[in-house]
Amino acid sequence: MLENTPHNYIHNFIGGTTGNMADPALAARDPIFWLHHANVDRLWARWTALHPGRNPTQSAWLNQAFSFTSTSGNPATLTVAQTLNMQSLGYSYAP
Repeated sequence: MLENTPHNYIHNFIGGTTGNMADPALAARDPIFWLHHANVDRLWARWTALHPGRNPTQSAWLNQAFSFTSTSGNPATLTVAQTLNMQSLGYSYAP
């Protein structure tokens, strides 16, 4: 439900039918992508602070892995479970 609204709505609203934001393969090329996803992350952080212990607990979700390139330029993989504590990732948001 959250994937469609508000997340995908913003992608489609900004990208329309021809912009990069509407195309998952190109969205990260649009600078607004990074602002949008930082805000989604901020909202999730705020929600979890207000509702401790309410993250999903299904192993399929927690064990979902994502591959990316690390800040040092090396291949890296993290699971959802490894990203749930932003302080352990080295950042936080002001209240």
